[in-house]
Amino acid sequence: MKKNFFFKSSIVAAVALLMTACTAADDNPVVPEELYDLDVTALVATNGWGGSWCATQYAPAVKTADGRVSQMMENYQTNVDATGVILQQTLEGLKNGNYKVELYANAFYTDGRGFESDMQDGAMDVAYVFANEVKCPIVGQIATATNKNGEYALEVKVTDGTLTLGLGKEKAGTNWHTIQIKSLVLENGTNVKPETPEEVDNTDFTELVLLDKDSWNAGGYYGVNVATTDGRIGSMVEHYYSGFPCDEFPMHQTVSGLEDGTYTVVLNATSNLAWISSDVEAGAMDVAYVYAKCGDKVVKQPIPAGRETGFTEPGEYTIEIDVTGGEIELGFGLEKLDMTNWHTIQIKSLTLKK
Repeated sequence: MKKNFFFKSSIVAAVALLMTACTAADDNPVVPEELYDLDVTALVATNGWGGSWCATQYAPAVKTADGRVSQMMENYQTNVDATGVILQQTLEGLKNGNYKVELYANAFYTDGRGFESDMQDGAMDVAYVFANEVKCPIVGQIATATNKNGEYALEVKVTDGTLTLGLGKEKAGTNWHTIQIKSLVLENGTNVKPETPEEVDNTDFTELVLLDKDSWNAGGYYGVNVATTDGRIGSMVEHYYSGFPCDEFPMHQTVSGLEDGTYTVVLNATSNLAWISSDVEAGAMDVAYVYAKCGDKVVKQPIPAGRETGFTEPGEYTIEIDVTGGEIELGFGLEKLDMTNWHTIQIKSLTLKK
């Protein structure tokens, strides 16, 4: 086994070089200066990376160019021998033209799992990201956690309205791979300069709520996705306790930058008893609640307790609250700390009533 844990210092330089090196030749004629780029990042589904085993439960969150906070999608294997495409998704119906793709991606060999690899730490000949026929090598690392995400850029020409993005392997060496979109831009894609409307609809503030588990002060994710009104897909955030008592406020976050006024908050949430004992009755409404808090004002919405050993479909709950001072706290609370032990939450919308 060859390992060089001191190679990390050169990885940043290698990635910076690749950001400019992974491009395809542009054989289009010179375009007029009045043409502008078209950002179509939103067409890439942050949860749409298919693979033999695909999840987000251990991968960190990243931010896309269009403002979505999403988990890296991951593929973990119990050997290092697989080659070819590992994770990918295909977009159809695109405008033809030259696209610049920016991807977050990583390829790891995780030591001590019962299988071996002779890959050197920092290998550049094992894994790659791709856009159609264009490939860009990515750094192969020996590690057991994703601490920093590599960023890679590719330039590709779309001629039939179809673009396939993904991560693959040239040879054996890595077994844990992660990917997520950062940006997708059709260069010189429109001859109409974007105009700022005279009146902007500023009633939807959902994008100010963060979807990642750390922002909710929670423990992890459950594989049930919730669509927000601003187009993001967020997995339910969970807090599980292996015993009682639980914390009074298992999950919460403060949202800042709001206009003052009356807000409608829509939250998805569950409160479950799982794998330990309590006297809770299924459907009990005096155990758990979601809430919105602004200063001394607290508005609670009770949610039913469940007696389930697996995840139940989340309920949807609505709260209205007056906001002054530009911020509110959203969260999950418990009236009784020894009845349910598995709790989930995720935002659906945060809107200002006008």
